[in-house]
Amino acid sequence: MNQKHIAEGTVAFQSLRKHDEWQGQSTGKFTLTLSLPEDVAEALQSEGVKLRDYEGTAQRKFSSQYTVPILNEDGTPFDGDVTRGSHVRIPVQLRQTPSRSRYVYVS
Repeated sequence: MNQKHIAEGTVAFQSLRKHDEWQGQSTGKFTLTLSLPEDVAEALQSEGVKLRDYEGTAQRKFSSQYTVPILNEDGTPFDGDVTRGSHVRIPVQLRQTPSRSRYVYVS
């Protein structure tokens, strides 16, 4: 089962121009961690998506192995850096594995 949604929130951490790193090694993925408003967090949780809590705010890390296009509201390419605190909207796809686990991908 694949479902598409728009997740929106405030950037907590991002690695959208180069692959994320863990302990000095590339993960091979582009990542974006969002602090989510309550309504978005509730919608994702109702779909079985696990969130983490950071200082009372729900957060979710989204990832993709493919380059993620970064666009302005009008659809033109954004050339700057996406900084902490930026408000963003991203298309995500929820996938369920045969074991009923839920995964979220940037689509």
